[in-house]
Amino acid sequence: MKGKQRLLTVVVLGLAGVVAVNQWSGVSNVASPLDPTSPLASSSVLYCPGLTNAAGGLSGSVVLFNTTASSRHVVLSVTSPGSTSAVVKRAFTLPAYGQHALAPSRLAKAAFYAVTAAIDGGGVRGEVLSSSGQSEASCASRGVTHWVATGLSTLVGSSATLALFNPTATSAVFNVQTYSANGFLQPAAWQGLTVAPKGLVTIDLSTLLANTSAIGVDVRVVRGSLVSVADQVINGAGSFSAGSRGPSARDRFALVPTANRVLARIVVSNPARIPAHVSLGIGLGKFAVPSQRFTVAPLTSSTFVVTPNTAIPAAGLANVTLRASVPVIAALQTGIASAVVRKSPLHLSPQRTSWRTWLIADATGRGYGNVLVSNTSHHTLTITVVGGALGHTPTTVTTTIEGDTSRNLLRLAPQLATLRHAMVTITAGSNDLLVTATASAHVGQSGTVPRTALDGR
Repeated sequence: MKGKQRLLTVVVLGLAGVVAVNQWSGVSNVASPLDPTSPLASSSVLYCPGLTNAAGGLSGSVVLFNTTASSRHVVLSVTSPGSTSAVVKRAFTLPAYGQHALAPSRLAKAAFYAVTAAIDGGGVRGEVLSSSGQSEASCASRGVTHWVATGLSTLVGSSATLALFNPTATSAVFNVQTYSANGFLQPAAWQGLTVAPKGLVTIDLSTLLANTSAIGVDVRVVRGSLVSVADQVINGAGSFSAGSRGPSARDRFALVPTANRVLARIVVSNPARIPAHVSLGIGLGKFAVPSQRFTVAPLTSSTFVVTPNTAIPAAGLANVTLRASVPVIAALQTGIASAVVRKSPLHLSPQRTSWRTWLIADATGRGYGNVLVSNTSHHTLTITVVGGALGHTPTTVTTTIEGDTSRNLLRLAPQLATLRHAMVTITAGSNDLLVTATASAHVGQSGTVPRTALDGR
């Protein structure tokens, strides 16, 4: 065999071995890029769609948090539907361990907004925060090609709108399909939609899905990528739903209220062409609650009532684990029951996937009711908790959390007496952390108003 042939054979066999190993282990050949929100990043960008004007029910601000000891120069660009470029820009310096809020409705007149933050350095995370302080969603550091959400409603007293922002310099093209109790829709009007570079489009679900509840949406991007948020208003309660990157066969909803005169519902959309058999494990203190089981027909949605439920005691906050026979789209609805249940204000929490780093930052000044840190793996995790008051140098604690357990954040961070006006980063060495939070009693009854831990993905 000639030398060149021997070399080619070795290369081919080597590549085949690499492919075989990676197929076996599930690890990609491509090295993971540096997390854009990492303090080590030389520059970063955050994309924050979903804010509306006052008439839209979800007006508010983009809030940025600097988790580093150095100031950061930031340029904010505000985009509205139909504009071919930013309608306004603002530059400012974000102080070390500080925050900065900007309300786009004060800078430009529009029905919807998307804000882009270009940052000189890393370690900055952001959120969209409603003016009521009752809903927030994490800004994203990159677009995705698949996005799903559920629990949306266009019933009387409700509105549901998708805000889709194109973070790239080329046009994006996407398709939308939906699931509900009425079945599957793939409307021609929502196929092959185009978003201009750095552009924002919105879709009012009521235009084709009037008076419909438990709507699941499935957005497939066929060219480019998008950052998406669903704006949901149910009987006056507004929610930003950041959705997720795809269906999942395993989900966890922590801090689910079970008290009297409270509502809590798990909405499940099944994107598969076979039935989804769903089991809900209910962890509720000393109570042994049987698993709750139900089936979701193919390409439809179903709602399971956790509270009120005669099988589940009214005994505080529960941890609900969802297992499904096929990947599904899930969300949690919570609220206070009114005299007429269908007129009750409801808040929406999308399914969240575990990640390695989370940020709790109190931009509202009202603090938190509960913050729960969950280890979703079967092994003990070592975690680092860096926390302190906003604008002040934090302190660091390293601790452990056992597999398949949850701990209150204040017990993991003894350096913190309160989470009011606090900023706390929780980090592990693997993608096995999930952080769930609820608003304080000043905002709503325990567990009924969710708050969002920021992952910056």
